[in-house]
Amino acid sequence: MHAQPGTLAVLIFTVLISWKAFTRHDLLERLMLSTDAILRRKQYERLVTSGFIHADAQHLLFNMFTFYFFSSGIERWYGTAPAMIIYFSGILGGGLLSLWLHRHHDYRMLEKVARNGIHSLTDKERDLLKKYSHRLKGRD
Repeated sequence: MHAQPGTLAVLIFTVLISWKAFTRHDLLERLMLSTDAILRRKQYERLVTSGFIHADAQHLLFNMFTFYFFSSGIERWYGTAPAMIIYFSGILGGGLLSLWLHRHHDYRMLEKVARNGIHSLTDKERDLLKKYSHRLKGRD
């Protein structure tokens, strides 16, 4: 299985940003989901940028491994644009839900946002498997 273009671009970008944030705490703080920064300072980009940072190398490795396999399959099946829409919708949706749930206090999140995009891809892959599992079993 070879990486699809959208998958490869997101994977490389995420690894570079996360790796840089491991060594630069100011960058990590600037990209992290923070209800105070979003609601009071209007830094809405954090709803998406928080999906590109990870707590540590192990977290990054696991997420990128999962992302690679699921995103490549979804991208091959649906195409680049739909796969990226699914992925970024998961990140944005998870960020908005966290923002709404924690809107009354300053809440900063690092670990959970990045996985929302991956969950959106794994859920879509599961739906595809359910829909077309009869073809995998050799029945038409």
